[in-house]
Amino acid sequence: MTSINAGAYQVQYALNNNSAAAAKSMQRLASGNASAGVGERGSSMVIAAGKIGQNASIKGGIESANVFMTSMDYFKTAIDQAYTLLARMSELNTMAGNGSISAADNTIIDAEIDSVAADYTAWIANAKISGQALAGGTFAFNTVGVATAITTGAVAALTATATAAELKAGTGQVEVVADMVVLDTTLEQIASAAYSVGAIVENLTNMSAANNVAISNYLDVDFAAETTKLAKSQILSQAGSSMLAQANAQGQSMLALLQG
Repeated sequence: MTSINAGAYQVQYALNNNSAAAAKSMQRLASGNASAGVGERGSSMVIAAGKIGQNASIKGGIESANVFMTSMDYFKTAIDQAYTLLARMSELNTMAGNGSISAADNTIIDAEIDSVAADYTAWIANAKISGQALAGGTFAFNTVGVATAITTGAVAALTATATAAELKAGTGQVEVVADMVVLDTTLEQIASAAYSVGAIVENLTNMSAANNVAISNYLDVDFAAETTKLAKSQILSQAGSSMLAQANAQGQSMLALLQG
């Protein structure tokens, strides 16, 4: 036996603990992870995993919302095109109803009426989004868990569209205004839906940011705190080594006395 001093064993035990603590601190600092091994901070790992999964769902929701917003931009642009055609049709209707213009001017106006009316008829027939005719009724968009329905000017609602003949006679204003009202309503719905989805995206973005902070708190090492722990463990280890040497020396002295 090299020592009969029980204190030496206690010092050795403390020294081992300090060395283990220092090793864990170095591992955490080297890896950047708050956990220094399997089984450590198990509940934190579970919570962080849940938030990581939640962020993955949030990312999908935001991507879906961005697709929705892009669709709404296209939707609005197409409606604006139709509205521009209707505005010109209204102007031509007024001009055609003016009995003081010359026959030559009437011929020019009639030609433009034919062109604009044909463009508007083509818009009703061909303007589409996601394969659906814009002038085709109700569109249901599901984004970030929220169903958003937008009703465009249905074909039935646009049957009052002024004909070229009515415009040339200056009698198509009522029909033109009726179509404008339909498209105005659609534009209002687009703006409302975009605002609602924008608010949802903002909330999801804030939630994701909060989750990222929480994930970091659960998984990432606190370098300042861990560096302090490492320094403390190293100082205690150095002190422990010195105390162990003294404890062993004391044990040797007592053994010599007993043997003497």
